[in-house]
Amino acid sequence: MGKKSKTPKKDDPAVDIKPVEKILSEAEKSILLEKIKTAFEVFDQANNQTCDVKDVGSILNSLGVYLTLDQLHTFTKEVTYTPFSHSPPSPMCDPIDPQQIGALSLSAFTPTTLKLLSSSTYTHENEETLYRAFVTLDTEKKGYLTPDELKSVVMNEGDVFSSEEAEEFVLACTDPSEGKVYYEDFVTILAQ
Repeated sequence: MGKKSKTPKKDDPAVDIKPVEKILSEAEKSILLEKIKTAFEVFDQANNQTCDVKDVGSILNSLGVYLTLDQLHTFTKEVTYTPFSHSPPSPMCDPIDPQQIGALSLSAFTPTTLKLLSSSTYTHENEETLYRAFVTLDTEKKGYLTPDELKSVVMNEGDVFSSEEAEEFVLACTDPSEGKVYYEDFVTILAQ
């Protein structure tokens, strides 16, 4: 009796998460690494190069990468390891300190995220697309959104954020001196 082929299905999330990497120059790689670090630090509440695993989707979104929930689950499994899992950590991941269950280290997150950002598989939103999305949300054409307006959108549209994720995201986007989300500045940062 012949063996059946174990070819993965096209809609299998594990297939979708394996991007084809482009070859990057050292300058391009350096820029992407800085973007990853900057995005990660927004969610690093303790300033210790760790964040909560549940923030992975928000970090990737801030980098212009939008995964389906299945892809996000696969990606998160790829960059994390807990003592309760049955499989050993991947060689590029640091085991998570038992004191920090649910924490993800920057050093574990960076290599897989770099591969994802340097892939041709995922479309990164460009500045114009992001700007038009914000302009659409700004129905009064003020040039900014209020934190409540942005929070409402991220909690109710598309891949919704949890209340805590929305709070962190809105806090990161809001101009602290004026309490407004000036989307033109924010879009420029996101699209870089």
